[in-house]
Amino acid sequence: MSAQSNPVMKEAHRIAKANDQLITKIDTARKTNAQMPTIEYIVISTHSPDSKKLSLNVREHKSSKPASTIINSWRNLIELTVIPDLFNDNLNYKCEKYSDLVRLNKEMFVVAQKFELFGDSARAKAELEKFLTNFQSLHNNGFKQVEKLLAEPHSDLQQISKKVNDINCQIENMANINLNTRFQSAQITCEYCGKADTPLTRYSDGYLCCTNGPHPNSNAYQGQPVTDTYT
Repeated sequence: MSAQSNPVMKEAHRIAKANDQLITKIDTARKTNAQMPTIEYIVISTHSPDSKKLSLNVREHKSSKPASTIINSWRNLIELTVIPDLFNDNLNYKCEKYSDLVRLNKEMFVVAQKFELFGDSARAKAELEKFLTNFQSLHNNGFKQVEKLLAEPHSDLQQISKKVNDINCQIENMANINLNTRFQSAQITCEYCGKADTPLTRYSDGYLCCTNGPHPNSNAYQGQPVTDTYT
C-alpha cells in the first residue's frame, strides 16, 4: 500500500497499514499456536429452600486455549457502510469473522484507490470518507479486539461482582415488594447423555457433562474439568 496525496485517503492508508501490521502479528500467533491464557466468568444462581430468595454469584475460571482456536472462534458482527459499486468490484461488506477483517482490509483499499481517481470532487470525498469510517471500524471493533484476546487477560472479577451484587439487590427489592414472587431453578442437563438428575462437571471448554463422559463435540477430552459441580 502506497501513500496517497488526498488527505482522507492518506488517513485511510494509515489505518489500513496499521491493520496490516495487526494481521501480521495475529497470523504469527496463529502459526505459533501457543496456549494463550483466558479468563471466563461463571454466574451461578442459588435460591432458598422456600424459593423466596434468589442469589447470583460470579466465579472466575482461568484456563488456556490454543491461539488458533481463539482467533478462529472470534465473532463480532461489524456494521460497515456499503459504498456504491461504481467499478463492479462486487465487494461483500459482510464482516463477522477474522477472515472477513483480513479480506475487507485488503479489498476495500483497492476500491478506495479507484475512487481517488475522481480527484477532489465532492462525490469522491464523500465516498472516501465512508471508506475511512469502515477502516476505523475494522480497526477498533475487529483487529484490536482479536489482539486483546491474545494478550495477557486482566481480571474483571471485581467489577463484574459489583454488577452482580447490584442485580441481587434489585431481585431482593422486587421480592420484598411482591411477596408472591417465587424463584425456581431451570433444569440443567448433561450435554453428553441428557440426564438431569445427576451432578454435572463443567469442563474447560464450557460443556456440562456427567460421569458418563464429555460431549462428543467438545474439547473436554483434552481439557481439565472445573471443580464446580451443578446438581
